[in-house]
Amino acid sequence: MSHIENLDKVLHHVSLFSQNLASISTTDLSMNTGIDIDELSEYLEELGNRGFVNNHNGSYITLQGRLALENAKNNKPFQEEVESKKLKKYWSITKIVAGVLNALAIIIIAIWTQLSSDKKSKLENDIQELKKEYKIEVSKQSEMIDSLNKITKKLSKENVKLTKELETNKETKTKK
Repeated sequence: MSHIENLDKVLHHVSLFSQNLASISTTDLSMNTGIDIDELSEYLEELGNRGFVNNHNGSYITLQGRLALENAKNNKPFQEEVESKKLKKYWSITKIVAGVLNALAIIIIAIWTQLSSDKKSKLENDIQELKKEYKIEVSKQSEMIDSLNKITKKLSKENVKLTKELETNKETKTKK
C-alpha cells in the first residue's frame, strides 16, 4: 500500500477503536492494520503533527481527526487531499495554457488588424493615384479636343476660303 493509503487506514482504525475516547496501543493498532510498528509509529507521528490523533498513553482520535474523516469522500481525507492537489495542479496548467492561447489570439488579431489597415491604406493610396491620373488624362483629352477644334476651325476657314477662290476662278473662266 502507498503512504497515503496507509495514513487513511491508520486514521480510520484509530477512529474505530477510540469511539468512546478509549485509546489504542501501537501494538494493537499494528496487528489490526497489518502495518509494521516502526512504519506505524511514523504514521501516528504524522497524524499527531496534523492534529488528527493524540499519541499520549496510546492513540485516540481528536475532534479535528473526526471532522477530517466525516468531511472526506469515502472516509479517506489524505486520498482526497492528494486528488485535490492534483486537480489544482491540472487547473493551474489549464489556466496557464488558456492564458497563453488568449495572448496568442490577441497577437494574431493585432497583426491581422495591422495588415488589413495597411491593405486599406494601400488601396486608398491606389485610388488617389488613379484619381490623379484620371484628372491628368481628362486635362490631356480636353487639350486635345481644344487643339482639334482649333484645327477644325482653321481647316473650315481654309475650306471656305478655297471654295470661294474656286468659285471666283470658275466665274472668271466662264467670263473669259
